[in-house]
Amino acid sequence: MEDPRVDGILRALAEVRTLMGRQTQGQAAAVAAAVEAAVAAANGANGNNGNSGHNESGNGNYGDPEVVSLWVEELKKAFEVLGCTKEKKVTLAVYQLQGNASDWWKATRGRVFPAGTAQTLVVFVEVFNGKCFSESAREQKMAEFL
Repeated sequence: MEDPRVDGILRALAEVRTLMGRQTQGQAAAVAAAVEAAVAAANGANGNNGNSGHNESGNGNYGDPEVVSLWVEELKKAFEVLGCTKEKKVTLAVYQLQGNASDWWKATRGRVFPAGTAQTLVVFVEVFNGKCFSESAREQKMAEFL
């Protein structure tokens, strides 16, 4: 014997599942759009308007510490607005990497975050900065601040 109340509850639950799936897809699209907007803003601030929405640092042009710092700061601002989890921050930062930077990360990721290790933006940025900045560039920056 079927109970119409149970059938109604099951239909309602199916609708909730559908709506939650749409919401999750919408959130993922919003996060990606916000990260793209943050990087585009960084590009505009640095005069990099012609590089397809990706900042120079994400393309592997590591020479300018200020460009890399601005890229990281813009990403952090976007992550804060979006309320991203620690793991999503790394995923979205990596999504922005292009060319040599992307290849470098694919080769490096397993050493930075071995299986079972939590991915944090702090660690990612530290390793990324180590790749981007030569020792002499770091020393020059330190001298500028002193």
